[in-house]
Amino acid sequence: MTFGFISMLVMAYVLAYVVSYAAATTWLQGAIAGAWMWLGFVATISLGSVLWENRPWALYWINSLHSLVTLVIMGAILAVW
Repeated sequence: MTFGFISMLVMAYVLAYVVSYAAATTWLQGAIAGAWMWLGFVATISLGSVLWENRPWALYWINSLHSLVTLVIMGAILAVW
């Protein structure tokens, strides 16, 4: 649990930098920045578990969509904060 919390803090810090760099000031702009980060990094890297480790697609979508929701909410909060 501790390492999971620390990894979320690191992810929020990096996303805050991206949101600031993109000059996102509304919740929608922040949410879009989070969605792009998900698409560019999380969705593509996680895809390897399906392609090379023969894990089920359902597991990929559950884990991947959890990360999408997390990044979108984080981005929205960070943009208006």
